[in-house]
Amino acid sequence: MRRSIEAADAQLERSVEAYRDVMVILYAEIAKNYVALRTAQERLQYALENVKSQKDTLRIVNARYKAELVSEVDLLQSEQNLAAAESNIPLFFARINELSNSLAILLGKNPGTLNSELNQSYGIPHVPEKTVVQVPREILRQRPDIREAERLLAQETAEVGIATAEEYPRFNLNGTFGYDSKEFDNQFSSDSRYWSFGPNFRWNIFDGGATQAAIEVQDAQVEEARVNYEKKVLRAFEEVENAIKSYKEEKQRNASLNVSVTAAKKVNKITLARYTSGLIDFQEVQDAERVIFFQEDELAISDGNLVQFIIQLYKAMGGGWEDTEILTDEIVNEQI
Repeated sequence: MRRSIEAADAQLERSVEAYRDVMVILYAEIAKNYVALRTAQERLQYALENVKSQKDTLRIVNARYKAELVSEVDLLQSEQNLAAAESNIPLFFARINELSNSLAILLGKNPGTLNSELNQSYGIPHVPEKTVVQVPREILRQRPDIREAERLLAQETAEVGIATAEEYPRFNLNGTFGYDSKEFDNQFSSDSRYWSFGPNFRWNIFDGGATQAAIEVQDAQVEEARVNYEKKVLRAFEEVENAIKSYKEEKQRNASLNVSVTAAKKVNKITLARYTSGLIDFQEVQDAERVIFFQEDELAISDGNLVQFIIQLYKAMGGGWEDTEILTDEIVNEQI
């Protein structure tokens, strides 16, 4: 009976941890979809700015063409660039709408319910100045899937005791008590009472080895639960390590992209001025405009990836913790 209670308690606790694990996954998916939405909106803004830039360039080229300073080829190329830039806009709107609907579904709402609220672009969320990274023992405490696997191991271990108890003899005491009378007046009199009492004995000593086989099966299930627990722990450490490494590398890439975008804007401004003055041909203008849009788009993706890796890291650590030991970015960089 004691082992049965232990097994039942472990099963209940395992169910609680399974629920918590689902909630961590749900919250992470909501966060990832939200960041993806804001990233798509940021990319849309860069695409719209590119369209505006292409229109400005087209006006300059058209004026120079009317003044017979450039050939019709420049005009056609500029029109082609504008059309290509405008073709990207519907793709971003479709992606934003898709992510808005996904967020609504994740929050248990009808598709389109959040459109008015989410259409107000607030930009990509900022990465925290200090990234919370837990030490291994804290990960073991915080990850619900690890705690669930540990509770399963405890349940299977307790059930070994239940199976082992079948090897021992069982003694039961059975008894009955009641009234029995053919006449209603004597139905509840002392003469109508009856009772019986006696022991019952059972011992599965001649069960053909079925009890021992059940114990061996349960031992195998314990071993399976132990291996599963170890696998979950190793998987958790791997996910944390991958997220930290990805975040660190993306942070370096993001810094380089910021420098690149700043330089590309200066080059584009100088190139357009030189073209207007007739010092260079239109091909250089095209190249400069192409580079700046590509770099800005990559920067928006990188900004989103930084937050996505933070979400991935916090999910790998289990989420939902408070007042736990943390490592700052500086310590993480030293460890890597």
